[in-house]
Amino acid sequence: MISAGFAQNTTNMSDNLHSYYFKLLLEQAKKKLVIVQLGKKMLHPRRTGKDSYVLRYGHIAEDLSTLSEGVTPTASSLATNKYTISMNQYGKYIPITDLLISTAIDPVLEDHVKELSYDAAKSADSVVRNVCIAGATSNIQYVGSGIAADNTVTANDVFIAQDSIKAVRVLKGQDAPMMDDGYYSWVVHPLISMDIQSDTSAGGFIELNKYVAGLADKPLKGEVGKVYGARVVESSNISSVANTGVINVYRSLMFAKNAFAFTSFDSDFIELITKQVGSGGSSDPLNQIATVGYKMQFGSSYIGGSFSDHEGASADLCIQIRGAATGG
Repeated sequence: MISAGFAQNTTNMSDNLHSYYFKLLLEQAKKKLVIVQLGKKMLHPRRTGKDSYVLRYGHIAEDLSTLSEGVTPTASSLATNKYTISMNQYGKYIPITDLLISTAIDPVLEDHVKELSYDAAKSADSVVRNVCIAGATSNIQYVGSGIAADNTVTANDVFIAQDSIKAVRVLKGQDAPMMDDGYYSWVVHPLISMDIQSDTSAGGFIELNKYVAGLADKPLKGEVGKVYGARVVESSNISSVANTGVINVYRSLMFAKNAFAFTSFDSDFIELITKQVGSGGSSDPLNQIATVGYKMQFGSSYIGGSFSDHEGASADLCIQIRGAATGG
């Protein structure tokens, strides 16, 4: 709990106490960072400007011609795309009054830190989600068959397990790299997840508890199972947009490896900032306000778009699968 005589900013709060709240913030936030976990992580060197760059190469087309003895063949070329990732700052804070500090029964600071950590994680995931939705537009697919636009989705056009096959087929057909576990990652809203899990067709959804013991690594955050070449990951951050029929059309995301880049100065990109009552100077003349907040510094860019040159092409690394959800 904050007390009027307690130092709370990152420079004069007790090291042990600040570490406790900082770890609390990170632990709570990391549980919710579902989309961020699936990208290419990069550290941005300090004092090198705001922008980082990622190079991605196209494939070289196969060549089945034989070499002629003593004759130098025609050189191949490698198409390259350069992506810019700009660092940005995000943050929020909550004021806490001295009266609340003096009268509250609950642990005020701890409760505020937990809520801020939830918001920080949700905000970071939302930034990455929007980057991917804006970038992954070459292969937008819809549930079922015969649907080609959001406005033709009806309430009955809900997700089933087999909807993953279409996206997996496109990714495999382009030789899009799988995650290190040999699967693609399909991020879906919990309402979509319930529809997928309700699909009892043979060879469909496999619950996490049926294979988790055999995983080489820990399950992904939010992972609930796998289906047709993809591990299914739940995130309430999967967005929906109402179409002209007032049906919420959800935009699930099927990721191949390194579909987006995520840069930060440090592996822990969220900073906890607290200010004690009386630290505001003339802006708080009666020493009534303390604050607790977070600041995030990171950049994100979609790097999974397809491109080609005269010899080969790169694969799309993210497919949107859109449709309705029961109860959505």
